[in-house]
Amino acid sequence: MYLSAGYNQQTMNGPPKTNLSDLYSDRKHAVMSNAVEEQTESGRSFDTSPFVISLSVITVLVVGLFLMAYTGYRVGTSQNRVVAATTMASEVALQYDLASKDIDMGQYKLAIERLEFVVNTAPDYPGVTDLLDKTRDKVDSTAMPIIASTKVVIVRQDQMKSAERLRIISTAYANQEWQNVISNIDMLKASSTDYDHDVVDGILFVALRNRGIQRIEIGNLELGLADLEHAEQITQLDQVANQRRRWASLYQSASTFWNINWQIVIDNLYILHQIAPNFRDTTSKLWTARTLYGETLLKEEKYCLAEEQFAFALDLKQEESLKVKLMESIADCDNEDDVSTE
Repeated sequence: MYLSAGYNQQTMNGPPKTNLSDLYSDRKHAVMSNAVEEQTESGRSFDTSPFVISLSVITVLVVGLFLMAYTGYRVGTSQNRVVAATTMASEVALQYDLASKDIDMGQYKLAIERLEFVVNTAPDYPGVTDLLDKTRDKVDSTAMPIIASTKVVIVRQDQMKSAERLRIISTAYANQEWQNVISNIDMLKASSTDYDHDVVDGILFVALRNRGIQRIEIGNLELGLADLEHAEQITQLDQVANQRRRWASLYQSASTFWNINWQIVIDNLYILHQIAPNFRDTTSKLWTARTLYGETLLKEEKYCLAEEQFAFALDLKQEESLKVKLMESIADCDNEDDVSTE
């Protein structure tokens, strides 16, 4: 059998070979041909194996899923950075706009506080450095020393994880340390978006609301009103907060027009005295305003109007010198009436 397998078709049909070397050569050629055919058949069988096909498909899917996951991670990270940057940019723009309004209203200290935040957060913000310098020039150096640098150094632990920052906020909130709560929330918003925005905004509202009321009660009306304004941008203020804001606004308006327009001063203090007579020095301030306005009217020879101011002032507090001025204004008012009737 082995010899027959060693012959090919040409050997069978051609002339017989008796030479041993020729026979050996033909047999070797036939064996090699058979080996090549077997390898070819084996390769075909292997290539079409269902196992190999399945394995290839699974490999492609795994690689594809890995690439998709990695791409999603990169996109998500990029989006988080964009959101954080956008949030801080909005806060910077808001503080700059509020500072401009504060300057227009003459609230320079509050404006400086806002502008310092903008300079520290975004030093390249258009016009902020010049505006900060000009605002500082308007403030008395004895009331607020001007430092050499236009930047305020604020230590920001940007590498702190959101969970750690939230634990600090929670502790400060429990201890009613509203300044720490607000500062840490500002840093949290500037460095991350990995937190519950509704919860954090709710905490920020309470902190701003309470700090605003505290500032108003100790006489820092400008900053207190700014806190309440910021809190109201998150959600509506409650009745107590609105009440304190009303009191502070009336008192501040009276202070703004002091020695400039006595009628505006008295109108604001009169309303405040009706709703909150014990708010700061409202009663004594109203008495002083009516007295000074009455004296001004006396100098202007408006005796009847002066009489009204002295009479109201005496209703608030009795004073002998004021009684004398009242009697003087009454007499001059009567003479003024007699002259007008003639």
